[in-house]
Amino acid sequence: MSYFFRILGFEPYYICQINIFIEFVSLCVLSVFPLKISKTNLWFLLPVIYCTAPIMNVFANTGFSETFSSCICLSFLFAILLYRNNKTWGNALFCFVSIFLSFLCKRENICLILVPFLFCLNEFYQFRKINKKMLYILAGNILLLTIYLLFIQNIFNIESTESEDIQIKTFSIHHFYKLFPVFVKSLFSFNYFLITIWLAIFSIIFAWKKLDLISVTFIILFCSYLTLYSFHYRGYFFVKHNEISTFETFRYLNNFYYLIPLISVAIINKLKTYNSWVICSPIIVIAIYSLINTFELRKGYAEMEYEDRLKIPITVCANLEKEENFVLITEDILIYQILSINSFSICDIHDFNNCKNYLLNRNMFVLIRNDTYKYLLERYNVSLKVELSKPIFEYEDTKLYRVESFN
Repeated sequence: MSYFFRILGFEPYYICQINIFIEFVSLCVLSVFPLKISKTNLWFLLPVIYCTAPIMNVFANTGFSETFSSCICLSFLFAILLYRNNKTWGNALFCFVSIFLSFLCKRENICLILVPFLFCLNEFYQFRKINKKMLYILAGNILLLTIYLLFIQNIFNIESTESEDIQIKTFSIHHFYKLFPVFVKSLFSFNYFLITIWLAIFSIIFAWKKLDLISVTFIILFCSYLTLYSFHYRGYFFVKHNEISTFETFRYLNNFYYLIPLISVAIINKLKTYNSWVICSPIIVIAIYSLINTFELRKGYAEMEYEDRLKIPITVCANLEKEENFVLITEDILIYQILSINSFSICDIHDFNNCKNYLLNRNMFVLIRNDTYKYLLERYNVSLKVELSKPIFEYEDTKLYRVESFN
């Protein structure tokens, strides 16, 4: 995104518009899977299954990086299937590029290394020999993973730093006990995912004896992602309050949700002899219901976002619009960057002590909540030593002050 902004300039909604296009690309890739895997003309089935989850439709135009990450992961799965059918250097390069990009997007995407490993393992189990060309893909992916871990982003160092920050282990069975039930609850929520998870489960049961290597690989990959996310802590506030809501799971599920319709591919082999209208009719009904539910969810979340996230920033910006040469000190810097569009300067309250020279001779305003001082001290070991005026603006536990002086 940084390169994109350098070319076209910064616009806060670029990422949302790009993610809509990326989601469309993901649907296009999904539509090709039935043609490549099951050799059927039901190309429309998987994109429709994906879109019947209202929450995925809502998240399609957000700024989360998981949208791009899932598209790259999906591209890798498509690439390795192409290579499995036609072992050319072009398809091999496609595999290497897509999996390396997936590592760069999200470190949890190292799960994808399981795919070539399972393919090689299957070859050895069936024929007591290793497919050398698939072994090249596995070796190449391991090499890329090693380069990534050693020279780009050392996961072990990151996890160690995060562990020191939250003062507990980043991976823990305790996290699993708390997180796994919430992830499962989210997936089985009818309002958010309708029947998609049930469709995947019934597909597995219905076509159990006909499950092939590809379907089994998708199932193992889905379970691996779900397990990995469940064992890993989900942020500072999860650690502090020891709880997480279903809403907080959606962005992480977005990273590997594409596997649910892919698992459902198993049932397509059973549907080959059916009339297309037998398949289309219930899907059309479900899609219409999903569309209605999507609009309702979007409206509900928009109202919630305004009350919880936008109401105070909009009011603060209105209170400061007549001020000149001023800096707003706050911990919610991103939302003010979007709303202000560079009309005033913003200082991250966590870095206040490092920015004092920059703040000299500027009108300073600070936005704090009742628990801000305690939070800064506990989380960042930062003490905010400032002399404040009377509150200029006050809403619930949030207050806007003018800074008279600081130490």
